[in-house]
Amino acid sequence: MSDTLTCDVCGAPAHFHETNAVVYGRAYGDRGMWVCSDFPRCDSFVGSHPDGKPFGRLKNKKSRELAKECHALFDPLWKHAESKRKARGLAYCRLAKALSISIDDAHFGMMDDEMLIRSLAVMKGWNL
Repeated sequence: MSDTLTCDVCGAPAHFHETNAVVYGRAYGDRGMWVCSDFPRCDSFVGSHPDGKPFGRLKNKKSRELAKECHALFDPLWKHAESKRKARGLAYCRLAKALSISIDDAHFGMMDDEMLIRSLAVMKGWNL
């Protein structure tokens, strides 16, 4: 695991913290997170996998809200399916195709604001 990342919002270094208390004031769960060194002014962070790998790009409040909006439209496409894993994969394939991007880039955690906004527009056009 790298010791630093670059903040996707302001370009400052971001550092790994063993606990998310640095952002929330107390620890929630046992996962760490990557936080911009200019926090809280920049307000950018991202959670991490158990091995410390970030879940995606560092996001500020606006980006986190856009990602939540995307998930609110996207998650019902697969959450109630008999085979959630298969349905989720198919939903991401559908989104990737609609956006003309690779399946690897079709995850909201990896998207910048522009792509999140495009995703919202695409999904709002789907008959859900």
